[in-house]
Amino acid sequence: MNYPQDDSLLLVAKVGRTVALKGACKLHLFGDFPDFFSAGRKLIAKRGDTQTELTIASYDHDRGLALFQGFATKELAATLTNYELFTTADETKEAIALSSGEHFWFEIIGIDAYENETRIGKVETIDEGSTAMLTIALDESFAKKQSRLVIPYSDRFVEGVQNSRLMLTHTLELIDAL
Repeated sequence: MNYPQDDSLLLVAKVGRTVALKGACKLHLFGDFPDFFSAGRKLIAKRGDTQTELTIASYDHDRGLALFQGFATKELAATLTNYELFTTADETKEAIALSSGEHFWFEIIGIDAYENETRIGKVETIDEGSTAMLTIALDESFAKKQSRLVIPYSDRFVEGVQNSRLMLTHTLELIDAL
């Protein structure tokens, strides 16, 4: 998922349709941390030019359903459909403990990508799906046929992050094959 231009905000979910009579809304999460969504969590909600703050009253992790404070009926909750929900990097880091060697996507997007000591380019996006895909804007020296390289974010290609660099493997041979 592409993050908004405002670097202080991170897109974490989108409100879907309402489910049941008490105003539960389906949340479509953009990330790997469903535990972030818990009672009392405040989020910035945006749709078009409209922005408001929402507080989660409860979240059903198994069904992906959220109730928001002040939206306790199906009719009220329906007004939230298609709102995008944002938080800050600081709130995310405070709420979620990562294991050693793990990184948030927002820490990786925008850093330089290297294979050994060769700079390949800059991480442009990470698109989530069944397999996360990494898009790298290639340096001019590599951009003979195309300006971007898209690879799976997997152990086959990504060794890790060292000194604010994304360390890659097997990408030079992919670029040569272009």
